[in-house]
Amino acid sequence: MIGNWSFSLRKKYKVLFRKTFKVIGSNGRTLTTVYCQRTFKDFVVEPTVGDSIQINQTFISDFNKYKHKKNVTLGVVEKRSIKYGSDVDIEVRLEDRIYQIESETYESGNYSDVKNTIGSLINETELFELDYKDVITKEMERISDIIDILEKKKDDEN
Repeated sequence: MIGNWSFSLRKKYKVLFRKTFKVIGSNGRTLTTVYCQRTFKDFVVEPTVGDSIQINQTFISDFNKYKHKKNVTLGVVEKRSIKYGSDVDIEVRLEDRIYQIESETYESGNYSDVKNTIGSLINETELFELDYKDVITKEMERISDIIDILEKKKDDEN
């Protein structure tokens, strides 16, 4: 009883997590940058630099609409700052997530490499809200068109 009672008295923080995702080419040039954020209104711990932030996320199966929970990692805390007089208590900057493709550009890449990299990027960014959503949507449409062209080129070669 005391354990549950003390847990309910634990301070809760409103925390804003920010994270940047990048896709770079084999020459090291950045091809795509996605800025994301996610706010938790009742985060029960105060994140510190070096912490790996894990959350319990609910997923819904496309196949049978079954809901299941899974622990996922948002990232590792790189910087944090206390916000006074703001709508959040703590703002946290997570380490960047960088993907690298085997070619210098999407257009010169191979189908599987580009498709898998972009698929991983999309899966990870689904845990966040996108900043500049319109820009990112147009960029993803452009990359999707390139993947279609690469797939057709791959099929033509076979």
